[in-house]
Amino acid sequence: MKLLNWSLQLLKWGVLLLLAVIMVAFAVANRQLIIVRLDPLPAELQPLPLFIIVFAAMLVGLLLGGGAAWWRGLRWRRRSLQERQRADRLARDLDQATRGAGEAQAEKSTVPRVA
Repeated sequence: MKLLNWSLQLLKWGVLLLLAVIMVAFAVANRQLIIVRLDPLPAELQPLPLFIIVFAAMLVGLLLGGGAAWWRGLRWRRRSLQERQRADRLARDLDQATRGAGEAQAEKSTVPRVA
């Protein structure tokens, strides 16, 4: 099991290193300045290197996708919490019922029998 965890860690770091090298190579190859125009609007952004615009777009997409996934899972997380609370409540009820039954059994055994 330790070997598997170590192998997965090594694989993860290898993939992250490869992605970092690719991103640096992309940034170095795309340093030229470009002007971004938002056509229906008269505004222009300050000239920026292409790689900054691409990385910013990727970051915005990552954040929007993560937010959408979080929002979509909200219903299931809420239901999971409700079910966990219900299970805890039922476990307490069962514990109280078994404790009450045990006390009733103890009372029966201490009461002397009259013949």
